[in-house]
Amino acid sequence: MGENTTSDAQALATLGRFWADRGFDDPTGEFCILLDGRGPDEATAEREQVLALVERLGLETVEPRERGAGGEVWIRYDDRLKAEIDRWA
Repeated sequence: MGENTTSDAQALATLGRFWADRGFDDPTGEFCILLDGRGPDEATAEREQVLALVERLGLETVEPRERGAGGEVWIRYDDRLKAEIDRWA
């Protein structure tokens, strides 16, 4: 495995850490919202990392349903992501 290769478990754990640091659930519990409280310029590298992990895992992002801080990433929960986030909650 190369240095840039990340297993699904590692990718999910990284998303869990982002959630624990600056994430929350939307009011419906359908979405995981990461990188709250930072503008898009502040969180560019972190946002790119999150989006790469989301793509690698085949997760779906959606446009924010509410006006929040720029730079937020809204991810539709699947069973894997929900289980990981529950570990960090």
